Amino acid sequence: MRANTPRPTRAELVRQRRAQENSRRQRTVIARVQQRAAEKESGQTPRKPRRYQAAVMAVPQVRPQAPSLPRLRPGWRLLSGALILLIALGLYLAWTSPLFLVTSASVTGVQRLPAEEINAALGLNGVPVFLIAPRVLEESLLRAFPDVETVSVKVAFPARVIVSLRERQPVIAWIEGNAMTWVDAEGFAFRPRGEAPGLLTVLAAARPASVSADPQGRFLPPDLVRAFLKMAPYVPPGTPVLYDPQYGLGWNDARGWRAYFGLGTEDLALKLRIYETLINTLTQRGVRPTLVSVAYPNAPIYRLEP
Repeated sequence: MRANTPRPTRAELVRQRRAQENSRRQRTVIARVQQRAAEKESGQTPRKPRRYQAAVMAVPQVRPQAPSLPRLRPGWRLLSGALILLIALGLYLAWTSPLFLVTSASVTGVQRLPAEEINAALGLNGVPVFLIAPRVLEESLLRAFPDVETVSVKVAFPARVIVSLRERQPVIAWIEGNAMTWVDAEGFAFRPRGEAPGLLTVLAAARPASVSADPQGRFLPPDLVRAFLKMAPYVPPGTPVLYDPQYGLGWNDARGWRAYFGLGTEDLALKLRIYETLINTLTQRGVRPTLVSVAYPNAPIYRLEP
């Protein structure tokens, strides 16, 4: 029996091929060098060496590569378009989301004004918070409510509006005709709300002519309001103060006539003494006036007819 000869491995076959190829290349190089040397000796022009292409050896069992997917390279147009879409989506959500819609304002500092009336004047129910302009709302409230002295509107996210205000404090209940108006110490008027005990009641024949040109829209001049308040301690209890543009301030004397003391109250004590002296003189003479005025202490007057 023949002995089994081992078969060469694949690596050994590759090494044998490489060795044969290297040996062949060496023989080719040696032959070229010998040829060029012979041509030099014989004086012949050496021929240009031929160019050989290296043969690509086929490697068995090479698996073909799977086709690769194309790479996505986004440009600036694609990025800007995506950014615009995100902004549009954000605006839509902010406009329609209940998270950013105001239902009502939180009102602080009110005494007589109802918070519901202030919210009705603001009209913020269902308004997106980012559309609210605090300065515009402040001016609107000052126009709608003359009894508001100062107001501040603040906006807080996601959907909160805070209104802080201070109301005017009335000191005079001004009655002209059949209408009553409250007036504060600065002369601003507003309609009565609720109760305000301790007000000085003034029965007026008309308003002063000077207030029509007031740049701030006052109802009464501040100095006239101070004159009313200064006269209040001298008025008989339970008696309203009278105001007449011609005769000034006064009251209805319980003895049956009207007493006026003018607009100036600096010398009110002197006017009161002159008034009582004049009344005693008229009573002694049996004169019953309908009007007595000591607006000018040096020239008091009285009237007998109505």
